Amino acid sequence: MVVNKCERCGHDIEVEKINQVTDIKCPHCNRKYTIDKKTKRNSYIYVGIIILFLSFSISFISQLLNFSPYFLLIPLVLISLFLQSFVLFMMAKFGKVSYTLNS
Repeated sequence: MVVNKCERCGHDIEVEKINQVTDIKCPHCNRKYTIDKKTKRNSYIYVGIIILFLSFSISFISQLLNFSPYFLLIPLVLISLFLQSFVLFMMAKFGKVSYTLNS
């Protein structure tokens, strides 16, 4: 998926994997780009909203089934470890990521 266009040579910069979204490099002229602060702030807001929604749903399910929510919070901790990179990848897929030139 194409996430950015190089300012120097005009070639498209493509990303194939989730971990390649944060730092990208033009394959033609080797210029490096990083995610700007506004995009990082928006991704942290999205991650916070998702974790808040998941924790509320876990507490609701644990009250319905009448058992301790701590058993369901263990998968939430594991999900939250990979959630930041997944949110950045989804933002890149929808074209909401902007990059700055790495100096």
